[in-house]
Amino acid sequence: HRFQPQNPLCGAQPFSPREVGGEEEELRLSAHTLLLPTRGQLEARMMVTAFEMGLDNVTEDAISTMICAVE
Repeated sequence: HRFQPQNPLCGAQPFSPREVGGEEEELRLSAHTLLLPTRGQLEARMMVTAFEMGLDNVTEDAISTMICAVE
């Protein structure tokens, strides 16, 4: 009988969206820089894609093949 409604958001921090061009460097894709991705960048992208497809790993041969294809 002593229930008092509370707003669950009353203790939350206020939302403030990041401004474009702030402290963080903006995303630079190869299409914007006109440079090929490095081996590390390509490997990271392949690892993410492999994970999304349910695979555990990416082999060195696959990375080397992809580098040749990109070049």
